[in-house]
Amino acid sequence: MTGVKTKDVTARLGSPDALPSVEDTKAQTQAKLSAGLKEHLKSSREEQRRALKPLEDERAKLVREHRAERLRLERGHAQRWQAESKERAERLRSGLKGVLDFITGRAAQTRAQNGREAVAAYQRDRSQREGLYQVQAADMTALHQRRADLKTQQRQERMKLAAKIGQMLRLTRAMGLDAKKAPDASRPRTPKQRGFDLDL
Repeated sequence: MTGVKTKDVTARLGSPDALPSVEDTKAQTQAKLSAGLKEHLKSSREEQRRALKPLEDERAKLVREHRAERLRLERGHAQRWQAESKERAERLRSGLKGVLDFITGRAAQTRAQNGREAVAAYQRDRSQREGLYQVQAADMTALHQRRADLKTQQRQERMKLAAKIGQMLRLTRAMGLDAKKAPDASRPRTPKQRGFDLDL
């Protein structure tokens, strides 16, 4: 049928009695396939975790840096507020000069000026704080976007892998069903009886 002599096949493959049965071969193939798929899935998961690790490290570093920047800003604001408050308080004279300032209305003008400067300083500090928050939020948003993009890519890779595995499993099932449908040559085939048994 194939043009190859039985003697050549026996010489190459060995005795047919020493070869494993079709069922044994199918079981071994299925076991190897399952083990290979499990190992492939495991290595794929590990690879995806390793790909996410630098982004997680970068996020932790960014969080630390942002906290330090906010702390520096808050300390700077507190020191500047104290210095400016001291300067504003020193404008209000005490003693006889303070009484004169009160009578002439200069004290009221100084207090009004101090109030305006305090409000302006508060707004300036708030504006700086909000500016820093916006910059930090933009940094974090960019990092989250990169992480989301990577996770989307990894999800697509997992879906492709799942499709390939499904295809392989369907193929192995189809091979198993075809083997079950094929008649067993070692078992004699008896025709099915139809109708009534007319033997007496």
